[in-house]
Formats: sequence, C-alpha cells, structure tokens
Amino acid sequence: MNFVPADQLTLDFLRRHGPLHTPYLYEATKELRSDRTGHRKSLLRLARNNYLRLPAPLNNPLIHTDYLVYDTVESKDHRDFIHAFMTSIITANIELEALKAGYKFISQAEILQGRDLAFPTDDKPTYPDALFGIDYGNGVRFFALETDRGTEAINPKHQRANSIKRKLQAYNHILNKKTHEDLNLPTIFPVFVTTNPTRMKSFVTLAEILFKSSKRMLFNSIEGFQPYHRTPKLIPSLFGEFQRAGNDPLDISKS
Repeated sequence: MNFVPADQLTLDFLRRHGPLHTPYLYEATKELRSDRTGHRKSLLRLARNNYLRLPAPLNNPLIHTDYLVYDTVESKDHRDFIHAFMTSIITANIELEALKAGYKFISQAEILQGRDLAFPTDDKPTYPDALFGIDYGNGVRFFALETDRGTEAINPKHQRANSIKRKLQAYNHILNKKTHEDLNLPTIFPVFVTTNPTRMKSFVTLAEILFKSSKRMLFNSIEGFQPYHRTPKLIPSLFGEFQRAGNDPLDISKS
C-alpha cells in the first residue's frame, strides 16, 4: 500500500482520541488532503488494507459517505461504543480548536507514559473517561474528562457505585488530597460533559450544594447526542467557557 503522510496523521489522531467520523478526520488532515472525495477514498483504502475498521455499533447501514465512523484496527472493543464515541468527539474538538489557537494538545498516552489511568479515592479508584492537557506556552492545564450520556442518576437517595454525586465527591477527594500527584500532575480540572444544558445545570447545582464553590470542577453539554446522531462537523464551544459551581465560568481557550 502507498502510505502517505496524511494517512499517518489519520492513524495518530484516532489513536489519541478513539472512534471518530469522517468530518473530524478530514478536519485533522485537510492541510495534507486535496479534497473531501479523495479523503473518503483514502479512509476506505486504509480500511481495506486493515489499518482502519468500521465499528458496527457506531455505523448505521443506512448512513454512508461523510458519516462513517472509523477506528484503528488495534483499538480494543469498548463496553459502550456510544459512550466512547462521545468521549472522542469531545477530546477531538478540543485538540482541533487548541491547535488553531496555537496551543499544544497533550494526549493521555503522553501524560501516563505507561502508568494506569486511576486516581486513588476513599473507597475505590476513580477512572476518568479521558485525560488530556493543554500547553498554552505560558502554562499547562490538565483535565480529567467524565462523559455523561444522561444514563446515570444525579443525586440518588442511596449511594450508588455510579452516580454523578459519587463522581463529584470522588473528584473533590482527589483535589483535596492531591492524589493526582500520583500521576505527576500538579493539579487537574475535572470536566463533566453531558447531553443538554438542563442536565448540566443540575450538576452545577449539586456541586454547589456539596461544596458551595469549586474553581476546579468544570461543566458543559452537547445537545442531542444519539447513537447515530450526525454530530456537527465541529463543536468549537467545547474549547471555550465551562460553568463552575459558585464561580464565574472558566474559558479554557485562554491561559
């Protein structure tokens, strides 16, 4: 196979983020591509030669061309492909917008360097959906992403293994005890991204009840995310203002 630099860029982008559909892969490689038609052909060629795969849970057989979702062949199957896809959409948007602003995106692999992605907490470790950083040139921020598809209880009467309340409390413990330093991170910003503004406001309200204020915990939303939703080509707002409990929003596009 005639392997060109744009092909390597595609594979590297997918390895950093996970499954993504064609518009995102075009945006990441368009400086090295001639046109969208040629780009689609290149992706299919990579798939035919076993560099890429089309995960069945993410590809509706009735949707073709620009909305095929690709992943690398060496990536592991996800217990919840839709959750993994939403996580990839979030981190990919942030990297693309950060690069436009002249910043460096720091991938999870760069941060961990072979270590396990786990933060010690009181009862059991906390595993973010993704870990990444932004190097602004005059400083660095690190983020632990929690992707919420609207399936978890927010504030259950009885403590559950998976609830938004438990996750907020876990990250509050991590920040207070500084267990993020176990991963050589001076600090982190826990980031909660959910499916609509109303649900996001419930997260913020709960955080205010639990902690009154928190400068580190950030909240945002993507509306209408569904299994075969035709996600917008870009969601630039994900590299912008995030809500905080009891504090003014934090614009992560600014250092």
